[in-house]
Amino acid sequence: MTFFFGPEQVSERPHLSYCVFNVKKRSWKGGVQVSVEIEQSQVARLRERLGYRAWITTALQEMAPEERHSTLQRADDLFIQALCAWKLDLAMSQGLEQDNQTLPAQSLTLELDRATGQQPSRVIDYVKAELDLSAEF
Repeated sequence: MTFFFGPEQVSERPHLSYCVFNVKKRSWKGGVQVSVEIEQSQVARLRERLGYRAWITTALQEMAPEERHSTLQRADDLFIQALCAWKLDLAMSQGLEQDNQTLPAQSLTLELDRATGQQPSRVIDYVKAELDLSAEF
């Protein structure tokens, strides 16, 4: 699985964001593109549950004030990318067809909520690594 682009907003449904991934399994002859949608309400709920805002506020204190705004925007995008990638992992574990497809926002919502409760640091660790931040979660 390779991240391709996103998050982007769904133009006709601004309450949704999506990321696109290239996916290839060993058993497949070629790869496919999978667009993974997520509702902004779920993103907000998981940010709250994981304590993301408090953590990122602390993490941004490490850097120069002029860098904070752009880093916050990038961190917010990375947070959504991490959630979409995790949702795709969940879909792959249930069996993914070898077709270009969209995982709709309503799919795997409960499973993603449950998974983030079981591994709360996974998303924050991804953001930390991508931005090379040292603030503890």
